[in-house]
Amino acid sequence: MLVEESNDVATIIDTDGTITYVIPAVTRILGYDPNELVGHSGYEFVHPDDWGRNADAVEAVL
Repeated sequence: MLVEESNDVATIIDTDGTITYVIPAVTRILGYDPNELVGHSGYEFVHPDDWGRNADAVEAVL
């Protein structure tokens, strides 16, 4: 299976949380064109109830 055919929305973010890449499958899965997301903070697309858990996961990776 190619990553572009995945049912997951794989993204690459920089150390500030800015999206630098998102797989093209995001259009099929969430309806966004990848260019709509690149350059934005990933946190803009996370539900506020999940911010803490998401931030903890990003911090663990960094």
